[in-house]
Amino acid sequence: MESSKVHRSDMSSGFPINQDRFVWNPYIAFIQEQTGINAHLLAALDRLEVLCGKMLDIVSNQQHVHRNRYIHLRDRIWEVHEKLKAASDRQDAIREELGKQGEAVFRLRKSFQHHRMSMREFTVNQYDDLHDVLDMLDRISSEHAKIGVMQEKVIGKLEEHDLQRKREAEEVEKSIGKILQAKKSIGTLLATLPPKYPIQRIVVDGGPIDVDHLLNVNEKEGVAYFGASSGVVTVAIDRLDAIHW
Repeated sequence: MESSKVHRSDMSSGFPINQDRFVWNPYIAFIQEQTGINAHLLAALDRLEVLCGKMLDIVSNQQHVHRNRYIHLRDRIWEVHEKLKAASDRQDAIREELGKQGEAVFRLRKSFQHHRMSMREFTVNQYDDLHDVLDMLDRISSEHAKIGVMQEKVIGKLEEHDLQRKREAEEVEKSIGKILQAKKSIGTLLATLPPKYPIQRIVVDGGPIDVDHLLNVNEKEGVAYFGASSGVVTVAIDRLDAIHW
């Protein structure tokens, strides 16, 4: 007979003193099985808490790296923006100057054409001189046209560079969105914990703060309250980088 189902009792209950009493409990095996299951669940919960702590540390490190990358890229984008703005101002000044020069060339050419028509009786040498001047003006006009083409190419390259920077800015915004989503996940995790849940330390904006336990989470206002030896610690959830359990 198995010892888990049969127990011996020496207590007197109306039987003779010299006779043993055997009591059979049908729930002993079930209780022992449940005890083993509970111990296994507690061990699994401990391992899960350790794994969660490691995952939170990894997320915190990734957030710090993404923040540094974002700040560096933001400064670079602002620098490029200033350069593009200065280049655009210079291009506008060049366009204005080319326009003025083109108008001056057009007026000068028109004036020379008028003089050529009115000076047909000039000598051959004088006519050749005027013809050379007109050829020079034509060459100047051609050079201005080439400068205009080069200017359009430069503007096209600047626009392509600006488009590339905009794409990089969009990638930074996506990274920031992922960081904010990770912080929101931390707030959701805290909201699922019961009051007085033990917590060792929190990291706010990269700085650690020792606490004892969680008091309450206000998801609507985005604020979490923690109990510490010095009193109540109030932290905005979006500034919470990591939690040490």
